[in-house]
Amino acid sequence: MQLRDYVCKTLRLVEDRTHLLKSRPINLPRHLAAAGLVRCCALLRGICVLEDAGLPALTGILERQNWETWLVSQSILLRGDEAVDEIEGDYVKSTTTLVREAGLGPEYVPDWEGDAKKLNVAQLAEKLRPLLVDAGDTEGAELTRGYTGIYRGQSQFTVHTGISTLNLYTCFEGEWASIEPNPPTPFPDVCNVSLLCTTHLAWHVFKRFGIATKEVESVWARIRADLTERSA
Repeated sequence: MQLRDYVCKTLRLVEDRTHLLKSRPINLPRHLAAAGLVRCCALLRGICVLEDAGLPALTGILERQNWETWLVSQSILLRGDEAVDEIEGDYVKSTTTLVREAGLGPEYVPDWEGDAKKLNVAQLAEKLRPLLVDAGDTEGAELTRGYTGIYRGQSQFTVHTGISTLNLYTCFEGEWASIEPNPPTPFPDVCNVSLLCTTHLAWHVFKRFGIATKEVESVWARIRADLTERSA
């Protein structure tokens, strides 16, 4: 199968089961993880749209968001209320600043008594990795190593504007610098990683909701096998 075939398969698997992703308030962690899964699907679809539009240099922006969404959602699934508290604390810290400095209405800040502090993404990945390993999911645990290559790498070269991002649109020829209007992505395999993250999260969310996982596990295994073969 071609990569896009796997993308379509994963997106269809999730879309066909979205109506089953319902939770009572007591099951807030699994609901948030399911919301994360749907966001991962939207970001994966967006990567394909950018590729088709001839804008590969922008796909890394969505890859970073896809990986971060996978990380947060998996952390919520495996760490439960503890992870939710950390994420809510990050929300309160950020929105409190916006209320104070940008005039955002106070209704955006909930009645929260926890530790309001910025979420440390690197620590979140470090906490998640051993939990996946203990669950026998060593391949999933490898995805947590995307902090440096994806989160920090894409921040440097595609997300935040600076020398790295501006140089992508620059072509040096002798003494002249000209504009490259349609540069390639600075990192290869953007769609591959986002597809892996989305499919992996679908597997875990389905399992938490009691939805049959055989089909999504099969897709996950085939994607891994195909990517391994292509990189050999």
